[in-house]
Amino acid sequence: MRIAIAGAGTTGLSCAHILIDSGIPPTSITIIDARAEIGSPAHKPGLLNDADTWISQLTSWGMTNQAFTNPIDTNTIGLRREWLEKSISLGLAERGAHIFVKTRIISSDSNNSSCRLICTDVGGLLDGKWEGDLIIDALGQPPAALNENTEHGVLQPVSDSHRISIDRTADRVNLEWMGAITSKRMETESPYVFMRGDGTWESWEQGTDVIQNYILEEFIGNFSDFNYACIDISLTRGSTLAQAALTHLNVKDNAKE
Repeated sequence: MRIAIAGAGTTGLSCAHILIDSGIPPTSITIIDARAEIGSPAHKPGLLNDADTWISQLTSWGMTNQAFTNPIDTNTIGLRREWLEKSISLGLAERGAHIFVKTRIISSDSNNSSCRLICTDVGGLLDGKWEGDLIIDALGQPPAALNENTEHGVLQPVSDSHRISIDRTADRVNLEWMGAITSKRMETESPYVFMRGDGTWESWEQGTDVIQNYILEEFIGNFSDFNYACIDISLTRGSTLAQAALTHLNVKDNAKE
């Protein structure tokens, strides 16, 4: 069984870990992302609203102290999302999964027995092609993992018998948000401000370009709702994809019998 996960954000990385936890051989999993570096640039909040559900699992997947977690209340944690993604991707590599960055999917297809991805800007993927049994769509909205000038529908030519995806219709109402990392709490009316474990503050505002002297880093995100862009939602989406894939694989195995 050869499985490709398109997208190495929180959703794709957690999906891969859950598959491995469920018995899928790590070496059968390939993760593909167009960005040069996992976790960078950041484009979603570093807020985990359901820590009780996820923190022990994230730790088992390789989350390190570099994520700089900071308890905000009894079940909410602020952290560096980019370092969370980097650390759990390293955990996947250590478990034996294959990860290709700088690899942009430009087309896909399938037949009765297999499916295929054609890629460019190839970061180590042999001949820019992946061929296997199942593709899991963990691309964002918009699909940052594809890079610019590529439509999310690039995976649509793959038949349902070789592709796992979930309905992302609600995500397609995208609003532009500005995120900022500051050395002090930003003077803002936005309710989306929290401290991270490294002593910096992260804040998000919709459609703004407020400039303040103590900004350390700025980034742009596109999502419909702040809470829907937080870490636990991406983890839940990864779990949903993994469970759908496991069900699909079990059905196929039963059909062969």
